[in-house]
Amino acid sequence: MKEEVRKILDMLEKGQVNASQASELLDAMNAFSEGDHTAEKPKIRKKRSLRIKVNSADGKMVNVKVPAALVSAGINIGRYFGVHGGMGNQAVSDLNWEELADVVNQMLEDDETGEIVNIESERGDVVQIYLE
Repeated sequence: MKEEVRKILDMLEKGQVNASQASELLDAMNAFSEGDHTAEKPKIRKKRSLRIKVNSADGKMVNVKVPAALVSAGINIGRYFGVHGGMGNQAVSDLNWEELADVVNQMLEDDETGEIVNIESERGDVVQIYLE
């Protein structure tokens, strides 16, 4: 701590800061050393995944897991397998994929996890999408 004070006094002596600025620096340094750490620490984000599961009544199954950072790609993969994967799955076809993307992006922003979609059709097809 003494070295930091000496540096501030040297800056004052050399004209790099004025007396008011030196005082502010010393106050900030004292507040920090007394535990008033007002500087916000960077938020550490854990790696998250978007999981899309489709189980059709006839036994066909899709289980896709993509990094949440690739949420758009994950939603497009889910849409592709649900609609074009030969399953004829009406529950997946009826999903509003743009709205799903909005919900997932909001959950990522709010640092939330959990189920987003859980649909079971009359035929017994099940679609689950969640953030983990």
